[in-house]
Amino acid sequence: VGNTRIAMTTNLTSNGINLIFNYLLIHGNLGFPRLEVKGAALATILGSTVACLMSIRSILPHDTYLHIRLRDKWRLDKETLGSIWKISYSAVIEQLFMRIGFFTYVRIVAGLGTIAFATHQICMNVINLSFSFGDGFSIAIASLVGQSLGAKRPDMAKLYVKVNKVLLYAISGTLSVIFVVFRYQIIGLFTDEAAIITEAGTLMLIIAATTVIQTSALSYTGCLRGAGDARYIAITAFISIAIIRPLSAWVLCYPVGWGLVGAWISLFIDQCMRCILNGTRFRKGKWAEIEV
Repeated sequence: VGNTRIAMTTNLTSNGINLIFNYLLIHGNLGFPRLEVKGAALATILGSTVACLMSIRSILPHDTYLHIRLRDKWRLDKETLGSIWKISYSAVIEQLFMRIGFFTYVRIVAGLGTIAFATHQICMNVINLSFSFGDGFSIAIASLVGQSLGAKRPDMAKLYVKVNKVLLYAISGTLSVIFVVFRYQIIGLFTDEAAIITEAGTLMLIIAATTVIQTSALSYTGCLRGAGDARYIAITAFISIAIIRPLSAWVLCYPVGWGLVGAWISLFIDQCMRCILNGTRFRKGKWAEIEV
């Protein structure tokens, strides 16, 4: 329903609690027991539990558009269940393909050795910065497209996507410049190992190029998801993430011999493929005719 403030406040609170109890429980500060990895796990559970309770609390008041009451009728409705199933089963398949692809990809990278894997993990944290922006705008566009199509205004949905892309290009372009200019300083925040900093500096150039493509792909994905075109997104996830990314990563890492650089080129190829497939679907306009 567009109320993303709830997600923001719950996640900020959850991460704040997580950080505080990481400090208290991992090394046993301020009189708390030293639990190390177990302490980190407990901190995560505490933060997630609080976020869950806050989320439930947000839908209890009666003065909000989205709310639940125990006095409401809770009888199962076939039509509603059908709509939920139509979207959810495709989304589940999409996520399944994504996890299989990510797991296989990481396994391939891990085979390159400890230094390469440490470098990879650092660079993944960096690219997650751009993903955070893209994912946030993807959630926003999914909500706006869904509302526009519900109001029988596909023209507004298309306008929202265009504006969304302009904003994302401005943000991703800025991030790309920062990633190129300050690449060694950014990597230096994670480690002082010269070998890691040198190799990661090269990967940062690939990250800069990927950032623009990634945010554009997320914009298209958000549009299609908001329109209920989850089946097509699942198909693209299968093709691009579960097949193309791990297959190209293996070929470029080992037979071609490009190592970690090859793995990151495969990630760039994956993002380009999703951008092309989802962008083509958007331009055809069939998503505006889907009945959920």
